[in-house]
Amino acid sequence: AIGLWRCVSEGPMAAEEFARDDSDWEDFAGAEEQDVLSVVGEKRFGSAEELLLHHKNELGLDLRGIAAALQLDFFGGVRLVNLLRLQVQEGLPLDTIKAGLAPGGPLSRRVRSGEEADDELLQPVLNDDALLCAVDSFLQPGEDDEEEEEDDGHDGGGADERKEEVPAAGGSVEALQLQLQQAKALLQRLLEEESAGAATGDTDSYYSNSYSYMGIHEVMLRDAPRTGAYHAALSQGDIVRGKKVLDVGCGTGVLSLFAAKAGAARVVGVDFSEMATTARQLVKDNGCEEVVDIVHGKVEDAELPFGEEEVDVIVSEWMGYCLFYENMLSSVLFARDKYLRCGGVLMPDEAVMYIAGLQDPEYLRFWDDV
Repeated sequence: AIGLWRCVSEGPMAAEEFARDDSDWEDFAGAEEQDVLSVVGEKRFGSAEELLLHHKNELGLDLRGIAAALQLDFFGGVRLVNLLRLQVQEGLPLDTIKAGLAPGGPLSRRVRSGEEADDELLQPVLNDDALLCAVDSFLQPGEDDEEEEEDDGHDGGGADERKEEVPAAGGSVEALQLQLQQAKALLQRLLEEESAGAATGDTDSYYSNSYSYMGIHEVMLRDAPRTGAYHAALSQGDIVRGKKVLDVGCGTGVLSLFAAKAGAARVVGVDFSEMATTARQLVKDNGCEEVVDIVHGKVEDAELPFGEEEVDVIVSEWMGYCLFYENMLSSVLFARDKYLRCGGVLMPDEAVMYIAGLQDPEYLRFWDDV
């Protein structure tokens, strides 16, 4: 078998070259384009600002106004977006939703930070909701609002008004400090819940939930050395040209697409998370559906399109923190033993771990009194 990292060092395209060459990414349609979906229908907008203006002027749903009236912080903004999507999905009339979000209304209490806040609304209703990435845009005044504020600021107010701004600034600092404390508390709770989920032994559900959202995949795709290494290895010579390839834990399907572009005769990507649905769409968007099949399931249990036939190449990005964190190696070894032909290629087929000693007296003293 040919090791991935050896392939990269000798390959036609080094990882650093891949990072500089954006043309490769342009071949994969839809990888970065992301419209913003309306909170009340199927209409899509080119930007969050476009959505905010449309909803305010055409629907009377002023997200900035609601956020200001309820004094929402960032988490309140996230709750607001998810609450709106949930209420619309449940068929609640828009006028009823707006009335419920008025200060003191039953819905307003669910989004404002406090004892009655509904933290379940921090869970995205939609996968890869672009509006959640733009919450700050409606927690701040828009261009029209800023112009009005500028006009108001030139009405002859003098030094007395400017003096009153000083305590207000102090209040803003206190509010930010409170938000920071709330954020830390929420993060701690979410980490504890995540750890508890991982500790239950239900690793299948834990993996599926962890990798069903685009955020973690964006982090990996933006890692140019990592992604470039796989691209270089799969593109080298005739490693996959005319071959049958199995991609274990395919995620967004990027490695499957690399293999297809490199001339593979057949590619099957398998992923246990809901991201398999997105991968199918990306395969279609890139015109590779005749070559690439995406299977939703565990490689140990899934029925693959080629049945019990052997494959020529197995590729997988299974490495996690400290190499083994993602607990995927067992799946890769299962696929190797069941599907890889004798003399086939496993990518990668070797890894090296380094261990270094650490001396930190301050850290060690902590354990003297626990």
